[in-house]
Amino acid sequence: NTTTDAAHVYHKSDGLQGDSFVFGATYQAADGKLYFGGKDGLNAFYPNNIKLNTRPPNIVLTDFTRFGKSLEIGVENNGFVLEKHIDEIEELTLGHKDYVVGFEFAVLDFADPSRNKYAYKLEGFDPDWTYVNADDRKAGYTNLAAGNYNFRVKGSNKDGTWNEVGKSLTINVLPAPWLTWWAYTLYVLSFLSVLFWYIQRKTKANIRITKMLRAEVKKQTLELSVQKQTVETLLAHKNELFANVSHEFRTPLTLILGPVNELLKAPLPVDNIKSLQMVNRNANRLLTMIEQLLQLAKITENQDVNFVPQQVHTTVQTIVDSFQPLAKLRNITLKLVQNDSCAIEATKDAIDTILSNLISNALKYTDVGGLVEVKSVVINDTVVIEVIDNGCGLNANQQQEIFARFHRLDTHLNTEGVGIGLSLVQEVVKLNKGHIQVDSEIGSGSTFRVEFDCVSFTFGIEAAHDETRLVLTDQLKNEAINRIDLATKEVQYMGNKKNETLLIIDDNQDMLDYIGKILKTSFYCILVNRGKTGVAIAIKQIPDIIICDVMMPEMDGFQVSRTIRSDSRTSHIPLILLTALNDKKSRIKGWRENIDVYLTKPFDADELILQLENILIIRNILKQKASQAIVSESIDMTSGLAKLDRLFIDKLMKVIEKNYRNPQILRPQLADLMAVSDRQLQRKTKALVDKNPLDLLREYRLRQAVKLLKDGYQVSQTADRCGFNSVSYFSKCFNQQYGMNPKQYQSL
Repeated sequence: NTTTDAAHVYHKSDGLQGDSFVFGATYQAADGKLYFGGKDGLNAFYPNNIKLNTRPPNIVLTDFTRFGKSLEIGVENNGFVLEKHIDEIEELTLGHKDYVVGFEFAVLDFADPSRNKYAYKLEGFDPDWTYVNADDRKAGYTNLAAGNYNFRVKGSNKDGTWNEVGKSLTINVLPAPWLTWWAYTLYVLSFLSVLFWYIQRKTKANIRITKMLRAEVKKQTLELSVQKQTVETLLAHKNELFANVSHEFRTPLTLILGPVNELLKAPLPVDNIKSLQMVNRNANRLLTMIEQLLQLAKITENQDVNFVPQQVHTTVQTIVDSFQPLAKLRNITLKLVQNDSCAIEATKDAIDTILSNLISNALKYTDVGGLVEVKSVVINDTVVIEVIDNGCGLNANQQQEIFARFHRLDTHLNTEGVGIGLSLVQEVVKLNKGHIQVDSEIGSGSTFRVEFDCVSFTFGIEAAHDETRLVLTDQLKNEAINRIDLATKEVQYMGNKKNETLLIIDDNQDMLDYIGKILKTSFYCILVNRGKTGVAIAIKQIPDIIICDVMMPEMDGFQVSRTIRSDSRTSHIPLILLTALNDKKSRIKGWRENIDVYLTKPFDADELILQLENILIIRNILKQKASQAIVSESIDMTSGLAKLDRLFIDKLMKVIEKNYRNPQILRPQLADLMAVSDRQLQRKTKALVDKNPLDLLREYRLRQAVKLLKDGYQVSQTADRCGFNSVSYFSKCFNQQYGMNPKQYQSL
């Protein structure tokens, strides 16, 4: 069609002579008839007479299959019956067992059936039309879900005219019995029934458990009540016993302090005076701790508490005045900035206990030249007592810990104390219905603030404050003054330098003095009051033996032991730990640091001296064996020494082996090659093999000389090869070692 540019293809089945024509074999007659020639003949036609079949063809369903098999009408097939021909059925019902079905269809146009076209679609399942040719007039479906579908088929004749309406069939797929609405209803009812049963069962179980728990709680409560009563009874007995024992301590302490004070007034030798002063200091310290413990015991009992009216300002003034001498000794300024007049109801000596402990602590932890201020201010019927210092200060965690009984902060271990004072202060404040708090920053000092409610009371002249009752204030002041008097140099020396050197490390000056006094006749004692300083002295001096305390600030005894043992310069030094820690854990920890003796306080002086002597005797035996092994050039010559000591001797012998031919090498050069000082090399070698480094060098040279003489070398050549400056010196040394001169030895 030249107008629409549409084309239609005709085939042999339409009347053509064939599907191919000869090129050029065409002709148009005068009347318009067209002629086309081909191999099989001639076609002639008038174009206007050629017409297309535009009538839509009819569509029919020709067959229905189930599981690939056609069904006969009226014949049952596994429960399914096709009542009519499939083309006559308008609605088809399928069950859940009919999950594989198929349809065949046809176009009723027989001009050229092979050129008919088809399209089918199952509405509700297929998204689009499926187009097929005449040789594939089938549609199949499997596992259709329950629901309603519409199967449609349309077709065209050979000229392409489509029947768009086509043929349709309604299909209803029934659900399986277990997927029907009544099945789901049954499921829901079953679930609700099970849930109800479970809830009922759980509720009954919970009720049963609740009854059991109530019975158990009642039983446990009764047991706890009995235990509480038992514990309270035991605590009461313990506190009573504790108080009684503390009271009993007062009598022997009084009998100690009285005669000691009398003896101190008598003209005695200086050593005796120092010993008595040591007794006096420690007895007073013990008395102070006992007074504080007795007050804690009284507060814990909390019985028969008697609150009496007290004038705060007079007590504050008296206590501050009492601590002025101590402040001057420490070169600390102690100021009473404000002292308002007021009265409170509190237990006897409450202000004395609180303020004396706070001022004593402030002076204790404030550096020389520092400032401590005391305030007593009345604000809204409340008296606020503050003790302010510019000392070391506390961090947030330490502020929570300082009031714990018998607890001492790690940063305060270098200051004497047992951790009772602030605990006692807190208990006294609570007992008197007061409030205490601390504000502090590291490096900026601390402020302790105590608050009590004021009362209205008129005091007579006779009610003036009696200074004689400030017992705790006087004891705390005297103890602090004694500590200041005791302060001495960080390093002290006692005894004769010709004796073995003994390094004593202890942060308690009285203990240092006592140990030094009993050992100075047998040893040259170096007294050190800090662990770090002790380690430095040990490395520098290389003592023969070390005695070290365990509980010390900065570096404790275990750390000192570890440092000494891990340093090749000091690893050989015998070490004794002398401590008050006598529990198994501490002893095992000490032995793991490779100490020689773990001795607990209090110790016997004679036992300590014998321990020292025995250690040195054993060390001397080991030195002799090691020395003999070196002379005999034993393969395992230093097996009796510790690992670091063996490595040290091995290194020294290798240095000697490498440099023995050099006649200029002396002890300083050996020390440089060993990376130690001259003194350290001398004392270390002497301690390990009982010989100095030059002795080892000379003996090694002589042993090499013997080998050369046996090999036939002349005496002069041997002396030169072995590092001797002269033949005469070589002969002298050889004669001293082997009892004959080199020529005599060579002639044997």
